[in-house]
Amino acid sequence: MSDGKGKGVIALKKLGVEVQKGDHYSCQKTQQSVTKYNSNGQTSSYQSEEKAAVVTKIGKSSTTTVKVFQRRVEETIHHKSLPPVKDKITHFSHRHDLHRYEVQKRDKINCNICEAEILDKAWSCESCKFFIHKSCESIPQKIKHKSHLRDTLILRSSTNYACGEFICDACCDSDKGFHYHCSPCKFDIHVACAGLPSAVNHPMHKNPLILCYDFPVRSSETVKCKACDMKINKKGWAYYNDDSKFIAHIYCAVNKKKKDSILAIQKRLQSLQMK
Repeated sequence: MSDGKGKGVIALKKLGVEVQKGDHYSCQKTQQSVTKYNSNGQTSSYQSEEKAAVVTKIGKSSTTTVKVFQRRVEETIHHKSLPPVKDKITHFSHRHDLHRYEVQKRDKINCNICEAEILDKAWSCESCKFFIHKSCESIPQKIKHKSHLRDTLILRSSTNYACGEFICDACCDSDKGFHYHCSPCKFDIHVACAGLPSAVNHPMHKNPLILCYDFPVRSSETVKCKACDMKINKKGWAYYNDDSKFIAHIYCAVNKKKKDSILAIQKRLQSLQMK
């Protein structure tokens, strides 16, 4: 901060105008027309020039401009025009419109797409008991995933397998709902599994664990998770550190009790989106 600006900010504080981080500060000269009346009732006009310290505060719904002159303070508030609030949407996976829904604490509703609990706002078809996070509305329908680079994965709301279920190639759990699918290869992964981070930190291990799509331990013996001491399915993914040989189930590594934010999952999926 320059000396001139520093003195200006101090002067503003004395007048009760706080300059905070993110505010735009400048010094400006303003001109205004002044009309002067003499004793004979005649008028004359001239331009008066004043210096003012100007602070612009940008908020979520408005922008406030504060002009501080030598003897007065002028404040102007410009309200931003907000986009219209949507009351309903259509989603490719559901035959009915989805309406806004405010989730109450007693509801205990899980999202049909990512399966994580919905804690605040959602889109819903109450008659069908279909609920999704507002953020899950824009999860991509086509992605290119590092675990299956040969083909594009398509988001599906159900499976065509005769048994009515799919087995996730990541966590090895069976399920019936939303997942990413490759028909030629019969490859399936949960939405949340598709959005797993490529590396994580774990409280039981000082160095990052890397997500492995092919089982990293070459052994015929049973391999147990270092976090829960339970057997790891070698057909699925695991988090692993090659130096220490520390291995963990994918949801032991990311701590399922503090399940990854759906916004973080969505952001990673958006980076995989096929145009």
